[in-house]
Amino acid sequence: GQFIRMEVVEPLALSVTGTTVNGPGIVTNAAGQTLALLNTAINAPLVNAGTLTGNATVNLNGALTTTAASILRARADGTTSFVTFTVANGFTNLGAIELTSATSGYAVTLAVTAGTLTNAPGATITSLVGTGGTRTFAAAVDNQGLVTIAQPMTWGRTGGVHTNSGTIDVSGGDLSLDVNSGSFTNTSTGTVTIPAGRTFTTVNGVFNYAGGTIAGPGTLGFATTSVLYGFGEFGRQRGLPADQRPLGAALPQTDLDAVGGVGVDHDAVVEPHHSAPLLC
Repeated sequence: GQFIRMEVVEPLALSVTGTTVNGPGIVTNAAGQTLALLNTAINAPLVNAGTLTGNATVNLNGALTTTAASILRARADGTTSFVTFTVANGFTNLGAIELTSATSGYAVTLAVTAGTLTNAPGATITSLVGTGGTRTFAAAVDNQGLVTIAQPMTWGRTGGVHTNSGTIDVSGGDLSLDVNSGSFTNTSTGTVTIPAGRTFTTVNGVFNYAGGTIAGPGTLGFATTSVLYGFGEFGRQRGLPADQRPLGAALPQTDLDAVGGVGVDHDAVVEPHHSAPLLC
């Protein structure tokens, strides 16, 4: 049926299970409140100023608005053993997004079907350890804030355009960015940190180094016909001799090893030119 208005404002946690909520009204989860969704679809705009959790199959089909204090949490537990939390349209995250699990190692998927998820300055996206399990983040992301990988995560959406002008910290688990015929660009203000023993791998698309910092003793990997732009500049900034800057199409492994302290493992085509200015 039609749902005109749903507003969580009193100090309580409201659980909604096996329900379809229709518009045209607005669902509001006020600051300090918790709205827990399980096997639920919301076909109306949702304003989240508190904590919004999803378990099992959750679909947000209306516009999603967040605040600096908001938390969107995809959390699987023993009641369902999985979560697939899907947001139909791109939105701006001003607060925190978390992928996590409880009681056992369950599969956690957070997806944004269309458009771009903008992670604003000061906002966070975190793959938490929880109680283990897989983490899948199926979204195209413009990261201007902080993405932290504490539990290994696969990130990507077919044809997605990803941009990093903030920080990606691969501190607690490996990150596999499957761009699926899309692209990833690290801008002049973007930072990617890869500690020892960790790997950031880009698969099936374009990796564009337009500037910024990629650092740490871990491994930056490329696989399955990735195309690399800007690595001549990447090498120049790190003081590599000209004959060791990756510019050509058939590079020996040694040309891509230990660039600026980051070990680089590749199965890729490396292109010398891109629209971004390069000082090769």
